[in-house]
Amino acid sequence: MIADLRPSRGVPALAALLCALASTTAHAADGAAAGPVVIRFENCTDALAATVTELVALELAPRLVARAEDFGAASQDTTEVRFACATDHAAIDVRERDRAAPLTLSLELSQTEPEARPRLMALALAELIVSSRMAASDAAPEPEPEAPTAPAEETLRWTPWLTAGVALQGEPRQPALALQAGLHAGVGPFGGVLDLRVDWARPQLDTARVHSLALSAALSPTLTWHRPHFAWFLSAGVRGGYAHLRGEPDDPTVTGTELHRPWLGPTATTGVHVPFAGPVALRVHVDFTYIATPLRGRDATGQPLYAFEGALLGLMLGIAL
Repeated sequence: MIADLRPSRGVPALAALLCALASTTAHAADGAAAGPVVIRFENCTDALAATVTELVALELAPRLVARAEDFGAASQDTTEVRFACATDHAAIDVRERDRAAPLTLSLELSQTEPEARPRLMALALAELIVSSRMAASDAAPEPEPEAPTAPAEETLRWTPWLTAGVALQGEPRQPALALQAGLHAGVGPFGGVLDLRVDWARPQLDTARVHSLALSAALSPTLTWHRPHFAWFLSAGVRGGYAHLRGEPDDPTVTGTELHRPWLGPTATTGVHVPFAGPVALRVHVDFTYIATPLRGRDATGQPLYAFEGALLGLMLGIAL
C-alpha cells in the first residue's frame, strides 16, 4: 500500500494523524500482536532518529520499539521498519514477517514547520505500524477446525489361557489337582468363554483308597472390566462332563468297584488378568461349580464311602495371552 501525505500546515496535519491513530489503535487493541518494532533509519540524523523512536515508543506502548543497531536477532513476530530521510521528504516501509508485501508511506514535509516534523513523522509511522499489524492479523488464515475423531471401532478379541491349581471336591471334602485351559472371545466388556478341565484326586479314606477323575467342559457368558494395569472378569454358565470313581479297599479280600456317569451343574468364575511381559498376562481366578448329578460310591457293607457331589471349589493360577 502506498500513500502520499502532503499537509499544507503542520498543526492540521498533526491533528489529522492523531485522530487517525486513535481510531486505528482502538480497532487494533484486541487483535494486534505485541511483537517488537525495529526501525532502520537511512540518511537521518541521530537526533531525529532518536526523537522519532522515542515518540513512536510512546504511541505504541507497551510494545518494544528500538533502532536496528540497538536490537538483536529479529523474531517471527517482529515488525521491521525502513525509515528513509530526504530533504523535505520521508519514505517509510513497514514489513511483517508473515506478509510478503510491505506497507509503504511517502511523507511530504515541505510545508511542515521544522519543529513539528519529528512529531508528524512519529505519528505517521505509528499509524502505519498499527495498520500493518491489523492487515497481517486479518490476512492470517483461520485454523481449520479439527475433524471429529471417530470412536475406535471395537474388534473381537481372542484370549487363550492355561491354569493349574487346587480344588476341593466330593463328600467328604478332599483336595484335588486341577488343570484347566480355555478360550475367551469378546468385544469390549462383553464376551464368552469355553474351557476344558480335569480334576483328579486320590484320597485315602477309612477303608479304601478312592481314585476320582472328572473331565468337564463349560460355556459361560463373561463380563470384563479393562483397567490400565489389570482386567477383572466375571462369568457364569453351565459345566458338564464325565466322572469316574474307582475304589481300592484296604482289605485285600474285598474286591473294589468302579462307577462312572455324566454329570452337569451351574458354574461361576471370577478373577483378574495382570499383564507382566508383553502380551503375556498372569491369570488368577476362583471358581464354583455345583454338581447337580452326583456319583456316589459305597463300601463293601453298603455304607457311603465317597461321593462326587455338592460344591466343587477351585483356586487356579496360570497365564493368558
